[in-house]
Amino acid sequence: MSRRPRVLNAEPWEYSPRARRVLERFADVEDGPVDRAALVERARAVDALIVRLGHRVDAEVLGRPSRLQAVVTATTGLDHVDLGAAEAAGVAVLSLRGERAFLEGIRATVEHTFALLLTLLRRTHRASAHV
Repeated sequence: MSRRPRVLNAEPWEYSPRARRVLERFADVEDGPVDRAALVERARAVDALIVRLGHRVDAEVLGRPSRLQAVVTATTGLDHVDLGAAEAAGVAVLSLRGERAFLEGIRATVEHTFALLLTLLRRTHRASAHV
């Protein structure tokens, strides 16, 4: 019988409970949050690492012998992942980069951006403390 993959979700806050349940169908999921030292150590013992922008995944994380096969990040930018180190380590990087059709269906980002612009223009953030 084959073993189930182990996944470390290093930044589990605001992670969809539904997505978590789907992931748990085929993998053993461990939750962070983890600090830098724990990330470096724990990444060696898992098959996949889920991060957002709170961690830098670089040669220190990827360059040691490990069972890590994939870094997964629900971001369009990859400044927090050293792609060269990932390639050298044979670790796949999965992200939302280039997923234009999927991203165009998400309206909350656009709405949130406009809400922030209006907040800054009308200075409502200052008034909220007095309500």
